[in-house]
Amino acid sequence: MLLTALTVLCVFGNVRLGFAGNNSNGVTPLFMLADNIAEAAMEPKGAQCVLLPYSCTLSVTKSGTGTGNVDASPENLSWSGNTGKYNKYNNGTTVTLTVTADSISYFAGWSGECSETYGQLCTCIGTTSPCKVDINDNMAFTATFTLSNSVNVTKSGTGTGTVTSSPTDLTWSGNTGKVEFTASTTVTLTATADSPNSYFTGWGGDCLSAGTNSTCTITTNSSPKTVTATFTANTLTVTKAGTGTGTVTDDQGKLSWSASTGTATYPLGTSVTLTATPDSNSYFVGWSGDGSCSGTNSTCMVTMSTAKAVTATFNPLYTLTITKAGASTGSVGVDTGTLSWTGSTATAIYKSGTSVTLTATVDNGYMPNWSGNCSGTGLTCTVAMSAAKNVTVTFVPGYILTLTKSSGGSIGVDSGTLAGSGYTFTAGYPIGSSVTITATAETLNNYLLTNLGGDCFWTAKGASKGSCTVTMSQNRLVTAAFSYAVSGFTLAVTKYGTGSGTVTPSTGSLKWWGDNFGTATYSTDMGITSVTLTATANAGSVFIGWSGACSGTSSICKVTMSAAKNVTATFSPVYAITVTKSGTGTGSVTADTGTLSWSGNTGTTTYTSGTDVTLTATADDNSYVASWSDDCSGSTLTWPGSTCSLLKMTRDISATVTLNPAYTLTVTKSGTGTGSVTTNTGTLSWSGTTGKYTHSPAVQM
Repeated sequence: MLLTALTVLCVFGNVRLGFAGNNSNGVTPLFMLADNIAEAAMEPKGAQCVLLPYSCTLSVTKSGTGTGNVDASPENLSWSGNTGKYNKYNNGTTVTLTVTADSISYFAGWSGECSETYGQLCTCIGTTSPCKVDINDNMAFTATFTLSNSVNVTKSGTGTGTVTSSPTDLTWSGNTGKVEFTASTTVTLTATADSPNSYFTGWGGDCLSAGTNSTCTITTNSSPKTVTATFTANTLTVTKAGTGTGTVTDDQGKLSWSASTGTATYPLGTSVTLTATPDSNSYFVGWSGDGSCSGTNSTCMVTMSTAKAVTATFNPLYTLTITKAGASTGSVGVDTGTLSWTGSTATAIYKSGTSVTLTATVDNGYMPNWSGNCSGTGLTCTVAMSAAKNVTVTFVPGYILTLTKSSGGSIGVDSGTLAGSGYTFTAGYPIGSSVTITATAETLNNYLLTNLGGDCFWTAKGASKGSCTVTMSQNRLVTAAFSYAVSGFTLAVTKYGTGSGTVTPSTGSLKWWGDNFGTATYSTDMGITSVTLTATANAGSVFIGWSGACSGTSSICKVTMSAAKNVTATFSPVYAITVTKSGTGTGSVTADTGTLSWSGNTGTTTYTSGTDVTLTATADDNSYVASWSDDCSGSTLTWPGSTCSLLKMTRDISATVTLNPAYTLTVTKSGTGTGSVTTNTGTLSWSGTTGKYTHSPAVQM
């Protein structure tokens, strides 16, 4: 049965007939809804009629060289191949069709049953999507898809600019532009950055090979072309790093900061000078990032040829506070930086992470006792400045044990804690303490202990371990010599005392472990049976003498290497005495030990540390000693000479003696009577009735 445009229900009295037809006058009854069949053939003149719904089929066919999808609403289509259908639409239903082309295609347009007959709604014409159609019969449409020859351009990056195409320009939506061409069309794309604050960085996608050229040429070939054009802002990004604080400014005042990141955009080619200023509790570590910003200078210049990124690192400064306590007048120094003292407290400021070694200099008979961020009783203490640190050093009675070793083993003590590293260690001990020192060779590395020296005298060729005990009745020095296990004997040389100098062997060379301990191994297989050592004092020191396998005060000593030997060379500092005679009188100055060497009115000589010296000034007959000054201030004045006693030479000494002229007073007694004349100082020397006195100008009689 063929259904046409309408299905109608007409009512004639109590008879209801259904009709199908193209107009209201020529109808054919389809069914009768009444008891009176005879009335079914009646003409429907003047009948009251209404539209009745019935089911219609909508079909859509996809055609063309491209691909895509067509969706229907309110009911979707059921697809078989390229044909989609839905056969249960009620007559009069409005259906929406939506077309979506695949990425390599585009929608070319509709064809099919779309007209405005009987007021029917249908917008599925041309390339309209979505479109609407009123269903009033079975209806069929064709959606044609064509392979795309489109050029699709996306603008990316932090900058801005334009991209145009030729022969037909792009249609843009935001940062995406598109244009369709026929196959085999040559298309030229041109990128133009917004100057001066942006620049074109380069092409991507199907224009990748064009690099940073402003133009790119491509040819369409029945598939879409995808192109990316990147524009970059001439942005300088500055990042503050590190655990410290500070500021970074640019000479043009454009940097805008958000937390630790500052940004600014400059015209291409601009030279920007950055200045890093640390806060008072921080320091500037340096620049990194862009190659033109490096090093630790507070300023750097960046040329904005591209976008640039620079990092300025700040780290904190920390204060080291040192406090001296105790009765001794010892001192404390540091291996880096400068201490600023106020009374007994010193401070110094250090960069984060700095390692600072504190060294105590003690008076004889005292030792340091570290507390706070240091501990122990050695002469040194090391602190890592990871935060503010406080150290107190209390000088207490005691003596210092110094241990020096060669490589090839270790040295330790049975009590106390050693301070130091490498080859020299120290520890302080109460007066009278007994300390056992043990040296252990690295036997797994083929080393053996040769001897213990200094204030220990122990030798045992080929031992793996050795020990000795010292009593801390004075400062002590112990050395440990290790040697590689080869045929021969080890000569260990210790430089002792508070002076300095060198010791050199006549053959071979000494390997020095620290400043005061050296070793050498001599083998009879090499024809070496003896070694001559020469001691040479440095300026300001004097060689005192040998001990151990050498003796005497000669600077040369011969050691027979028939076994491992220990030799100690003692050096003492020398201090100068300078005596100056002043005044208009005359006289002499002598020392009770040594001889002053005079040049004009200045006499000099030198003494070893700890020497007691007495100076005696003797005035000539016509002069007297008026005064002592400098290091002899306060010395007692006597007639006609005077002395100055200097105890324990521990530094250079200067003494000035003033000699003034003495005048003779002559007194004559006369007259027929007798009597006496005396002076308030000194004594008149009488010869008969004449008395004479030679002294300073003021005399009371």
